[in-house]
Order: sequence, then C-alpha cells, then structure tokens
Amino acid sequence: MALIGNLSSELTNKKFDWSRPIRDHVTEMANLVAKLNSMGMQMSESFLVQFILNSLPTEFGQFQVNYNALKEKWNFQEIKAMLNQEKWRLKKMKENSIHLMTHDGASTSKSKSGKKDKEIKVKEGGVHKEKKCYF
Repeated sequence: MALIGNLSSELTNKKFDWSRPIRDHVTEMANLVAKLNSMGMQMSESFLVQFILNSLPTEFGQFQVNYNALKEKWNFQEIKAMLNQEKWRLKKMKENSIHLMTHDGASTSKSKSGKKDKEIKVKEGGVHKEKKCYF
C-alpha cells in the first residue's frame, strides 16, 4: 500500500521543468500510471492526460485553455505529439523575442560600437517615455 501511495504522490506532484525533453516527462508519467494499474489502482487514459496537463508550467497556459475548449479529448499518444509541437512553438517564440531595457540615468546618443541607438517611444501609465532599443 505504501508503494501505491508513493507512486500516486509522485504522479500528482510531478512538474515539467524544461530540464529534459517533454516527451520524456510525459512517458515517465505514463510509466507511473502503468505501475499503479499493475498494482490494482486503475487509472484511465483520460485521467493520465489530465495529470499531464496539470504538470505543465505557465508557458503552456494557452495550450491548456485550447485543450479544455475541445469537445473531443485527446488520448495519450495525441497529447504527447501535440505537447512536443507546442514545446517547439514556445521555444521558437523565446528565440524571437527581444528585451527592452530601460535606464533612468544619464544617456548618450552613441553606443559602444559607435552606432546611434534607436530611440522609441513607449507609453507607460499614459505618459510617453523615451526608450532605447539595443536589438
């Protein structure tokens, strides 16, 4: 009984943390469910899919909303494939994002490379402030 409790707790508390491929994370969760099933603790595939969705970080929020809006739910193989696609989409978005840095101190019109920094206006709280883009 203690082993069932430990496996159930591990399954419930498992979180995806980007330290390894998402397919490994999903497979590990499926293996936990298979172990529990073999010990007489029957869990359906839809239950596994819900545990997988609950284990995802906030970056997958839109994915979760879209899944919950579907009338027809996915099985284990479908969720595994879709999560792999979503992981690549999120990774590509991260690679294509830029960071806007602000500095309230004294500024110069030349960067270290001697090129003039591009100044942009950003509206903050109803006030336009000058910002520099270093992208």
